[in-house]
Amino acid sequence: MSYAIDAPGNYGGDAEEQRAWPELKTVFPHYETMWQNLIWHLTERPQSKSLRGDLPEEWARFAEDHYSIFLHLAAADNRAKRCYEELLAFEEVFAHLGSMLDLVEDFFFITASILKGVAPGPPSEVQTREALAQHLVKWAETRTADKYRERVAQTGRSYQVHFLNTPQKSVFLQAAPQHATLWDEFVRIRDEVRTPRNAFIHTALTAKLLLHGDHRILAPRNPKNYLTWKSVAAIADQPEVLERDFCEVGELANTTMKAVATTIDNIWKAIWQDSGTPLVQKLPARAYEPRKSTVSEHKFFTSNSASGVAVTTSASLTKIRNDGQK
Repeated sequence: MSYAIDAPGNYGGDAEEQRAWPELKTVFPHYETMWQNLIWHLTERPQSKSLRGDLPEEWARFAEDHYSIFLHLAAADNRAKRCYEELLAFEEVFAHLGSMLDLVEDFFFITASILKGVAPGPPSEVQTREALAQHLVKWAETRTADKYRERVAQTGRSYQVHFLNTPQKSVFLQAAPQHATLWDEFVRIRDEVRTPRNAFIHTALTAKLLLHGDHRILAPRNPKNYLTWKSVAAIADQPEVLERDFCEVGELANTTMKAVATTIDNIWKAIWQDSGTPLVQKLPARAYEPRKSTVSEHKFFTSNSASGVAVTTSASLTKIRNDGQK
């Protein structure tokens, strides 16, 4: 029997993959391409669906990222359908998409590490106190540091700051070297998700209103224009402004979810085209014969009460790996 997401028993995906696959296979078909050629080799299939207990850490992380990306997209799809009746579902869509894109960046990193044959390690800047001190001195002379000081001086409060920045484009190009233009597409869609997500988290007011019977939300490009209810009330009698600056929540959520899925599918296709053969060649050989599972299915996930969709937890996956070594 061939391995496929919708195949029966241990030749197919787990319960969550099979539940979401009918909806997502048209927008994320190359998830199955990776799954059929790489992921199933990292599990105990056909004896069971659990991750192999002998996997090197980087391959376990590869499989975990791949699976979690799918589940966050499934959760976003699930909540996007509810946006027409549940206004708060809109925020959950962007929370899941934001988490998904964070994991995609980690997937680039771990894929590049596997291709280079070098296990992920800490940056050289943090390996010693002296190295970190030298890096911070250099950072203090950058324009980023100047902007940080100016912002703190203006507001009188501190903000989170990132002293280390991985050159993400170069990491991406190690995984998909023939598709440099896709990086720009990824950055664009990432910003379209992170802008409203960050506005929900950090802005005191994320204006929502009822217009012509439809729930509308502030358009992603306008979070700084309406920071108080007074600013929203000021344009209440200007329907052309409301139509321009506020989006129908269900339409925006579903459009963004599909755009993210299409972009990530294009990237998965590019990674497979550019690096599929060396990844297959680097698949870790089994250190033991897979044992037959004593249960019908291992659980890779826990329930997320907000979305009703499963999300991966490192604790459950660690338990699975440990179980496989017993």
